[in-house]
Amino acid sequence: MQSPQVLKPVLQHGVHLGQEAEMITDGLRALLLEANGYQTQVFEFVSLEHTSKNKMILAIKKQVSAQQKSDVLEQVAAIKRFYSIKEHCLESLLAG
Repeated sequence: MQSPQVLKPVLQHGVHLGQEAEMITDGLRALLLEANGYQTQVFEFVSLEHTSKNKMILAIKKQVSAQQKSDVLEQVAAIKRFYSIKEHCLESLLAG
């Protein structure tokens, strides 16, 4: 993952860069699940005072049309282009 040039001044501090990477990773996971027929919710399940790794993605299987899948996969592709992401592990797992 490469930070886009326009965001580099904001992300010059490691803590912000780490938070951005976590948000993009979790966001892509949720979108990839949605493209593969799941309704998703992302939420905190443990208080931040206990751990910084506290997000959970709840996914419930549902029907998704070919058009909906295509639309979501285009969103994923656009995000990957913006951040110069070549591959997302979940994307590879869902394709196989």
